[in-house]
Amino acid sequence: MGHHDGGPPLPSRTRRVMDLGINLMQFVLSALRNTDRPILVYVWQAWLIDCIPSILIGAPVLALLGPRLPAADDIPLAALVTSPRFGVMLVLSAWTETLVMWPILFLLGRTLGNTIWVPVVSGLIWAAIHASGGAQWGVSKIWSFFVLSVCFLEWERKSKGLAILVTGLVHMYGNIIAFLLLFLLWTFFYR
Repeated sequence: MGHHDGGPPLPSRTRRVMDLGINLMQFVLSALRNTDRPILVYVWQAWLIDCIPSILIGAPVLALLGPRLPAADDIPLAALVTSPRFGVMLVLSAWTETLVMWPILFLLGRTLGNTIWVPVVSGLIWAAIHASGGAQWGVSKIWSFFVLSVCFLEWERKSKGLAILVTGLVHMYGNIIAFLLLFLLWTFFYR
């Protein structure tokens, strides 16, 4: 219990950390809710809001649990980059997941109402789905899918088409960064 609800006051350090977290979340939500700017500016900013915390969350998790990567000699880089898997991961999966996100968000909205819990639960659902590839992947996806869900819901107010387009672009760029980070891990730490 905190001081605000009649309990004992929180230690000042704890209170400062909580205030910082609240202020950061307010900044993030404000930025993601601002759809009155050019789409590419929004995509760039949403991508940064997605990627930076995802890297800060995912990197320690991947370092502790280890990524599920093939041995460096098993798949030459040229084969990986030119394989259909590469295109599927970067393009098709982003757009497919964005399309699947739409009915999930609709159902969550009907169940939970128009609350912050919709993108929170969506992030948890997508983390569980991605955890089928290993717990580390699930944990590293919670934040990304929270951001993508907020993005979709805010752009959906303008149109479903814009919601799919903008969210798909943010998602695709996030996948590109994920691939590049995995490639760097694979190249420099798992050889």
